[in-house]
Amino acid sequence: MMPNAEIFLDAGLLVGAIMQDDPREPEASPIIEAARRGAILACTSVGVLSEVYAALTWSGNCRAIYT
Repeated sequence: MMPNAEIFLDAGLLVGAIMQDDPREPEASPIIEAARRGAILACTSVGVLSEVYAALTWSGNCRAIYT
């Protein structure tokens, strides 16, 4: 990562860093950790946060709606 880099944290990156066993975790976690430490400047949006919330709270049982 470049020093003084500015990045936009998208939902895939955030979910990848949060979810256990997510295939994006090895790449996402160091980026999130660098942002947390202040090594890189990062931001996100309300829309991205709503996508993360949806991903983290999704039950995965959509068939119940159609039965």
